[in-house]
Formats: sequence, structure tokens, C-alpha cells
Amino acid sequence: MLRNADIKIKITACVALVLILCALSFGAGRVFAASSGEAGSVTDPLITQSYLELCLSNLESTSAFSTVSAEKGKNVLLSSGDRFVLYSGSAVAKGSLIDLTKGTMLKSGGDIAKFHEYLVTSDENGISMTSAGLVFCSE
Repeated sequence: MLRNADIKIKITACVALVLILCALSFGAGRVFAASSGEAGSVTDPLITQSYLELCLSNLESTSAFSTVSAEKGKNVLLSSGDRFVLYSGSAVAKGSLIDLTKGTMLKSGGDIAKFHEYLVTSDENGISMTSAGLVFCSE
């Protein structure tokens, strides 16, 4: 007959064997994953190029903004409810505008911050360019 001490030794040996096999399996999986290519590389892309092109073409076809290249001294006037973003150059507000990025009101003559989205509060408000730049306006 087996004694309690013998049973404990056999159970401990079995548990140790299972843990060793798990560790070896985990290590082999890591080696296999590393040899199959680094994440984001040509052999293991995060997304396929065709999927990215499809997403970008859908984005371009639904774009609600048009690009306006404005010279120094030019006024870009919009309608009430239109939105715009100054991407380059500098400008000041022509009429009251709402800075949607900060959630504040910008009074006429205030400096327009680059990359902030603004909402035009009434017709014929907009911006006056103080240097040449690029403005994205809602259509």
C-alpha cells in the first residue's frame, strides 16, 4: 500500500511536471510568434493596405470641409452655423465666433488659434488673414 508521504510526493511531481510543460509551451509560443514577424511589419501588418485605402476613400467622399488658401489681408466670410479651422498662417476674428475646441466666445479682433475649430455666429462673420495661410471651411 502507498503511504501518505508517497502520495504527496507523486502529486507534487505531477504538478511540477505540468508546470514545466506549461512553461515550455509558453516559451515555444513566444519563439514562434517572434519568428513570424514583428507586429506592424510587412510580414505581420496591423491592418491591410486595401482596408486602409477603402477607409480613406470613404472618408474623402464624405468630407464636409473645403480648403481655402487665403493671402494676407483677405477676409474669409462665412454663413451662420459654418465651421472652420485655421491650419497655417495667422488671422483675427471678424465678428464674434465660438471656439468649439476651448468652449469660449472670441470677440471681433481676437487672435484665431491654429488647429482650433470655430463656429460662425452670424452671417458675414469670419476671419481676416494677418498672414497667408490655409483654412478648412465647412460646406
